[in-house]
Amino acid sequence: MDMVIISIVSLAAIAGHVWIYRWVKFKVHEGAVADILSNNSSLCDADIAVKAHLQVDRVNTVCERSKQITPNGSGHWQCSPER
Repeated sequence: MDMVIISIVSLAAIAGHVWIYRWVKFKVHEGAVADILSNNSSLCDADIAVKAHLQVDRVNTVCERSKQITPNGSGHWQCSPER
């Protein structure tokens, strides 16, 4: 019984660490992209990727999930007006 409890607690701790790591990574990338977009009115995903040193797929993922960034045409992004 003790092993079951230890296993459950260990799995919960690992899952928590993974979630926090992914959240922090997302917030860092979101901040970098939002900072780039705050200096420009609108940029395409490839330009953002070059400036942020990220892959285009990651830029698209961050922009789609972010509440601070909104689409502005096909493949172009801008900061939300309320930022």
